[in-house]
Amino acid sequence: MPPTTKSELTVISAFTTRLALRPDGERVCVVLAREFYDRCDALWPHSTEGVTPQWIAGHVFEILAVCERLYGEATCLPLAHEFFSRMAWLPELLKASISRRCSTHEPALCQSDSPRGPAWAQ
Repeated sequence: MPPTTKSELTVISAFTTRLALRPDGERVCVVLAREFYDRCDALWPHSTEGVTPQWIAGHVFEILAVCERLYGEATCLPLAHEFFSRMAWLPELLKASISRRCSTHEPALCQSDSPRGPAWAQ
């Protein structure tokens, strides 16, 4: 596995492992759902039919788990470079928030429209 890919996999794995234990985990999931929806073409390049904000919000952990697995196995795939290019935003997004706690003063995964998250995901 190339060093960059291993580093990205480590970031995704660490974030996924810690998310369920974060005191602000629910709020982070709401923001992640919004990020996933905004990038649904990267996550599902062949078709986004049936992909709704509500569906994504209900499956954040599963989406992260699949991404983690794909990062771990993608180097064996003929189109690995295309996958890593398409998904380059994910490790950066997660890396920026691994050690953060959500507050109104922090960017990226730690912002939402209300204490319950954006209305579209409720």
